[in-house]
This record gives sequence, structure tokens and C-alpha cells, in this order.
Amino acid sequence: MLTLGALDGQRVAVVGYGNQGRSWALNLRDSGLDVMVCVRADTTRAAAEADGFATSDVEAASEADVICLLVPDDIISTLPITPRDDSLVIVASGYTLAFRRLEPPGDAGMVAPRMLGPEVRRCYEEGVGFITAIGVDRDVTGTARARTLAIAKAIGGLRQGALPLTATQEAVLDLAVEQALSPMLRRVNESFIGVMMEQGIPIEAILTELFLSGEVERTYRLVRLEGGAAQTLHHSPTSQYGQLSRVGRYDHLDVTATIRELVDDITSGRFADEWDAEREAGYPKLGALRSKALAPEILAFEEDLRTKLGERAVRH
Repeated sequence: MLTLGALDGQRVAVVGYGNQGRSWALNLRDSGLDVMVCVRADTTRAAAEADGFATSDVEAASEADVICLLVPDDIISTLPITPRDDSLVIVASGYTLAFRRLEPPGDAGMVAPRMLGPEVRRCYEEGVGFITAIGVDRDVTGTARARTLAIAKAIGGLRQGALPLTATQEAVLDLAVEQALSPMLRRVNESFIGVMMEQGIPIEAILTELFLSGEVERTYRLVRLEGGAAQTLHHSPTSQYGQLSRVGRYDHLDVTATIRELVDDITSGRFADEWDAEREAGYPKLGALRSKALAPEILAFEEDLRTKLGERAVRH
């Protein structure tokens, strides 16, 4: 049985105290580890101290035996941290290791919860755990695997099981969901909304059908709990026939070719270079894209619709 023995006498630094950082720090401490929180002197430091942690500047993480870097990927390479040759650096996303934005002199591992940051804490407290992707990218000391697994266990990431992935595999999968799958689903939703409006159906009814009712969300929950094929039986015969008989109507669209092109941008490193350039320029394109996607009139419309439907109806 895996224990935390590989971390005996070792100090763990948690860098960052946001969604993931706070959850990791609390879980690691509750598992009995010696945890220090290394953050800038801002509201995150105040939050960590309020939770009872001794805090230090980011640079102090260099002194730790295990350094958990829990800040955004694009920030990691800019951190003023110099790990020792015998230290272990842990990331919660394979991105920086996969694209060599992070190359510590000692051990390097990945512990990537397939769970949002606040839920990492909630699942730990409830004792249910969450699935975690785990990989060792660099093993100088011969203890990288044991220590990486111990960190995963300490945050609750082995209670449901772990997925062995390299940092590159995890990064490509994660980025592909964000850059290939999510935009496609967004475009499909926009097209569907447009056609339904052509039929005279009110926008609030369309959006309720798509997501506000929670039906789609709960359908995916059944997929998780029972499987994609088995959940089909929960739909009416009319729905089953309609779905299964029309699934081939999109075969003329070469979606696969577009996905391959987008994934090639990821695996070639072109996206990582583009994202570095965006950061160095001060995020101008991201700012413009956010302004368009989060336009005040869009946010106001969504809030008004949620209010009209009632918070209880939306949150059930």
C-alpha cells in the first residue's frame, strides 16, 4: 500500500494560493505534511495566513524539497525560483514540461487533477477523491516516482485512481479539448440557436433547452455513471430513433481534418510560441477576444434571463 513515507522529513512549498493552490495546501497539510505557502504580498497571502499557513515570498520556494507550482502555465517560466538538484518540482498541468518552458535541474513530475480547484478540496473533505493524471518527466534522484505518487496521494488524487500520462500526452489532450473540441461545440450551438430562431422559437426557450434547464448537464452525468451506450435507454423511443437515424447526416463535414490541423499547432509547439508572444506583448489579443465574448450587453442579457427563470430553477 502506498504511503507518504517518500516525503518523510521533507518540506513542501506550494507556490500560488488560487483555486488549485489553496486546495492543495490544505489537503497536503491535513495529510500531515510540512507545508509552506510562497506567494506575492497580495490578497492571496492574506488568504493563506487566514487559513493558518506561514507564508513567504515566491523566491523562498527554492529552499523546499518539493515545489508545487500552482500558478497559470504562462507565469511559471517567469517565477524567480531556482530549484536544487535534489528537489522535486511538481506541476498540475503538463504544459510547461511538454513544451520545455520549465526544465528544473532535479526531479520533475506532474500531478494533474481532473477536477476544478475548489472541488479538489471538497472531494478531499468528503473522502471521495478524484481521478488524477500522473507522470514523471525527469528523475535525477531515483525518488521522483515515489515522491510524485506521495504528493498525489496526499492531495486525495489516488482515491478514485490515477491515469499514467506523460506531460506531453496530458498537455496535448488538455489543449485539444480547449482549442479543437470546445470551439466546435460553440459553433454548433450558435448555428443551432440561429436555425431555431428562424423557426420563431424564443431565445429564452432555446437557451433553456440547451443548458439552463440542466437536462444536458444531467445527461452527461448519466454518461459518466452508466456509459454512453447505456444512457441511451433513458431517452424516449422517439428520441432514440431520431438520434440514431440522423447521426450520419454530418458525415460530409471533414471535422477530423480541422481537428488534426489544430492539434498539429499544439504538438509542433507553434501554439506555445504564440502564447509566449501574447504574454510578452501584454495580452492584447486576449483582451480583445474577452471584450467581444464578454460584452456588457451579453452579460446583461444572460443575467436578466437567469433572473426571469429564477435562481432556483437555474441551480437545481
